[in-house]
Amino acid sequence: MDNSPFNKLKMNLEEKLKKRKALTKMIIDLKNQTHYVETKKTIQRLQQEIDDLSILLKHNNFNDPLKQ
Repeated sequence: MDNSPFNKLKMNLEEKLKKRKALTKMIIDLKNQTHYVETKKTIQRLQQEIDDLSILLKHNNFNDPLKQ
């Protein structure tokens, strides 16, 4: 997957919400598994991706349905 800033700008709102939902599910699944260092690093990376998507959504003045 291309994680370049340009690729993130091309994503539409629906794609951003779907990706954030998928990332959140991945984090929940990882938290239900083991507590190895690599798992924690993966969770941190996924949370950073969610934060990046949230910033893009906020920049587009989009009301977040997950925060209502």
